[in-house]
Amino acid sequence: MADNSKEAIELSNGVRMPRMGLGVFKVDPDDVRTVVYKALGMGYRLVDTAQAYGNERGVGDAIRASDVPRDQLFVTTKMMRNVGEKDAQADFERSLGELGLDYVDLCLVHMPFGDVYGTWRVLERELRRGRVRAIGVSNFDPVRLQDLISNAEVAPMVNQYQSNPYAPAEAVAGFCRMHGIAFQAWGPLGQGKSRLLSDPVLEGIAQAHGCSVAQAVLAWQLGRGIAVVAKSTHEERLRQNLEATRFSLTPEEMLTVSALAKPEEAGMLDNPAFVAHLCAGWHEDA
Repeated sequence: MADNSKEAIELSNGVRMPRMGLGVFKVDPDDVRTVVYKALGMGYRLVDTAQAYGNERGVGDAIRASDVPRDQLFVTTKMMRNVGEKDAQADFERSLGELGLDYVDLCLVHMPFGDVYGTWRVLERELRRGRVRAIGVSNFDPVRLQDLISNAEVAPMVNQYQSNPYAPAEAVAGFCRMHGIAFQAWGPLGQGKSRLLSDPVLEGIAQAHGCSVAQAVLAWQLGRGIAVVAKSTHEERLRQNLEATRFSLTPEEMLTVSALAKPEEAGMLDNPAFVAHLCAGWHEDA
C-alpha cells in the first residue's frame, strides 16, 4: 500500500498538504462514496470536492466509513457562489453539513468572479474560528491573485489551477512561488481532451521507467514541486496515479516534458458568455 501522507507541501501558515490528491469532479453522487472509500484504503489522504460537484455528502460518508483517522486526512471543498457575505456564510455552513464534518482542511473560492471579497471574508473568519485549517482560491490568474493579496487580511495559501504538459500554466505557478502560495494542478492529465496520453515523447519516457504515460506525467508534475489533484473512478488507475509518487524523472526528462508546452488557448474562464452564464446561475440560486 502506498501512503503519500508524508509527501506534503507546507503551506504558508504551517499546515501540511499532501502533494497527491484525489479529485471527484464529475463523479456521480451515487458512485463517489465507493470511489473515495477505495482510494482511502489505497493510501490517498487528500480528497478534493466542491459545492458545485454535488457530491460532498458522499465524500463525507466515505470518510466516516473508512478506518482512517480524521486527523490523517486532508479534505478540500470549494465555495461555489460569490454573491455576498451573508450567502457565502450560509454556503459554508451547508458544505460542513453535507460533509458531516466539524472542519475542513482547505476551503477555496472556486471562481474569480462576483463578490470574491464577501466570500473571502467568510473564509478568513472561519480560519480564525478553526473550522477551516487553510484557505485559498481556484482559477485565479496572477492579476486576480495580486488584487486579493493587496486587499485582504490573509493572503491565499493555495491556488488550484489547470495545468498539464501542453498547458503548464508556468506563469501562474511562478507567481505563486514568488508569493509563497502553493500551486495545485487540476486536470493534470489533460482531462482526456487532448492527445496528451498518446504523445510519443511521453510514451518514450514512460517506457524508460516501465510505467504508464499518466504516471510519467504525474511524476513530471510532482517534480515541479507542485501539488496535484488527479481524478479517476477506475481502481487500477487510482492505484497507478498514487504510485507515481514513488519515482522521479531525470533532469533531462523534466526538461523534455516541459518543452512540450504549446501556446495556451483561451479557456472557458476567458469567455465572457460563460462568465455571464455562471454568475446568472449564482443569483438564481440566491
